[in-house]
Amino acid sequence: MIRLFFMLGVVYFLSITNIYSQDSYVTLLDSITGIETSGLYNGPRYYELYKNTNTNTIYFKSTDFVEGSVIYDNQPYFNTKLKFNLNEDLLICKPEGDKSFFSFILIPEKIKEFTLKNHKFVRLKNNEILEPFYANGFFEAAYSGEKLTLYTKHQKSIKTMLNKKNVSYKFLFNNTYFLHFKNQYYKIKSAKSIRKVLPEINREIKDFFKAYKKLNAEDTDLFMVKLINYLDKNLVNAKT
Repeated sequence: MIRLFFMLGVVYFLSITNIYSQDSYVTLLDSITGIETSGLYNGPRYYELYKNTNTNTIYFKSTDFVEGSVIYDNQPYFNTKLKFNLNEDLLICKPEGDKSFFSFILIPEKIKEFTLKNHKFVRLKNNEILEPFYANGFFEAAYSGEKLTLYTKHQKSIKTMLNKKNVSYKFLFNNTYFLHFKNQYYKIKSAKSIRKVLPEINREIKDFFKAYKKLNAEDTDLFMVKLINYLDKNLVNAKT
């Protein structure tokens, strides 16, 4: 009973003062009610199948769990320890407290979006363009503009290497890019594939690929973000 009154008092205080942000409000309530009632840790247990290192990992950006956020079963969770398996397209969660020695798989169908290391991922609805790369449906919303949206499908394949003494594994990147324009998805890679979608700014596309050829070779993810940002602004300015 005392615990109930305490919780109601906290909610009342926050609603009146408006001191805390929504993130802080939800985080505080989660800490009071405990992880058992949070609704987040109800997926199957996750087991590591491969040895990961900082330079060779199956995960997005980091082998370690990092603080992120997720909207799960229509409920936002903040400051949650997460990592993203790019081979199986699975979001993994590590709880705090007495269950911290377990890792859980968050059920993909219950995930609306999540954020890791300032990268936002959303679960898109499947269609014939996305189908060959869909897996569990998680795509990074790499750029979202007025006319164009860029989605990146981050994937890693596994290469098995054998020698006389043991077996080792190498994890290989294989990112794919999709342009969303006028309610349609287009798989893009080259200047030619983008010109087919946006023929009205053909010259701008050619010029950008020529000017940033080195960046495209060194960091295609960044190149694509800068490219779609540039093309989006050109489309907006053309209408004004």
